[in-house]
Amino acid sequence: MKVVRASNKEELLEKIERLEEGHDELYISLRPTQEIVERIVEQTDAIEKIKCPKSLYFQVGKKVNDKLQKHGIELEPGEYSPGRPRKYSEEEIERILELREKGCSVQDISEDMDVPVRTIYYYLNKGIND
Repeated sequence: MKVVRASNKEELLEKIERLEEGHDELYISLRPTQEIVERIVEQTDAIEKIKCPKSLYFQVGKKVNDKLQKHGIELEPGEYSPGRPRKYSEEEIERILELREKGCSVQDISEDMDVPVRTIYYYLNKGIND
């Protein structure tokens, strides 16, 4: 999935102009308008699915949806989490929390799971504050 983030429509249109072929899914950070959809269709014919923030998905008009259907493009709400991906999975984080609840020391968890002590403290504190 190709992610195109912009703070305004003009910036988004410029970034769409530079899209390269080879992506079948596109996430855009703004509400799709007719102009944005036209630009996407002009730029690439491989797009099958466009995702946008859930809050904007429900604001997309009928004309835009009709245009997307005409070109065989599916629109759906999507979540994109900016920033660096997590190094440890949700399962690993849950395991850290479970081991601590069972009374294992942070040092033992660190050695057992090959996770730095600082990282374990981070997830323990985050779990308490959530």
